[in-house]
Amino acid sequence: MIEIYTRDMVSVYIDGEKVAVHCRYRRPGGYTTDKKHMPSYYDDYVMASSKRYKERGYKASSLLGTIIEHIFDAHKNIVPELYYKGCDGELARAISPLRSDGRLACAATRSTTTICRS
Repeated sequence: MIEIYTRDMVSVYIDGEKVAVHCRYRRPGGYTTDKKHMPSYYDDYVMASSKRYKERGYKASSLLGTIIEHIFDAHKNIVPELYYKGCDGELARAISPLRSDGRLACAATRSTTTICRS
């Protein structure tokens, strides 16, 4: 990948082919992000919130939604970002065709129990 910077633009080339052009952000140390050039999971990353995790959990199953809701609501004094990675794991297990709802409940309960210990 080659990036060519002019005063106002940044052009990105891969194997000699121009694949992106951006306006250049001139503030020292600053940058711009063109949402059109980001991967499909970009919104999940940028817009992460306990509310979105709960919605995704309930969309997968009512059991998972309840478990994720408990994870966030039982610990109001802790920043929710600490639970995002664990919830990502539970959501990944929920969409795995190798897991039944019962096995999901066991995995999520272990996770919740671990998180709940103080």
